[in-house]
Amino acid sequence: MNKAYIRTTLLPCLFFAFPVLTIAVASCNKVDESIQRDVTIRPDTVVFTIPVISTLNSGSIAGDFPVTINVEQKIKDATKGEFGAGNLTDLRIASFKMELTIGAADTPDVNNNLGNFEAISVEIKADPYKATIAKTDANSASNIRTVTIGGGVNSPDLNTLLQKGSFRYDIRVKARKETTKTIEARVLPVFTATVKK
Repeated sequence: MNKAYIRTTLLPCLFFAFPVLTIAVASCNKVDESIQRDVTIRPDTVVFTIPVISTLNSGSIAGDFPVTINVEQKIKDATKGEFGAGNLTDLRIASFKMELTIGAADTPDVNNNLGNFEAISVEIKADPYKATIAKTDANSASNIRTVTIGGGVNSPDLNTLLQKGSFRYDIRVKARKETTKTIEARVLPVFTATVKK
């Protein structure tokens, strides 16, 4: 192959072929993204009252309360109407945070805060389904205002539970130190939904 042929024929062809291939690959990525994607679902914050925990035994009930969520609407909101609950293929907990309801400038009660609990577990339930969605066995005594309890948990029943739209959170603790009064807290769960067309 002579140099003139390479310079006058082959190089111009390669020069034009490269942008075309780049556009084709980018288009395929966009098509793939519109077919499947992950969206973040943030249910409404729920405030609850942790009763006095007067035992150091595990499994003490810290909260058991109803929750509602419109998964269909949350997915539509997150995808600008492009996907709905019918496109849902997977649903998992991304994070579950529990925090005191006191103001940021307020000082937590040193005898009654989230540092009282060395272990915390959270279960979602709606007969006949239930799923443990978050758990920590090593909560630090210094986590007195906010605790993030696990995340990334996936359960076959979680998808079914959340699509029911109405379920209960069951929060259980093992105290490292007994509490002497009730504690007001809120839960801030974040779920990741995979949707696909």
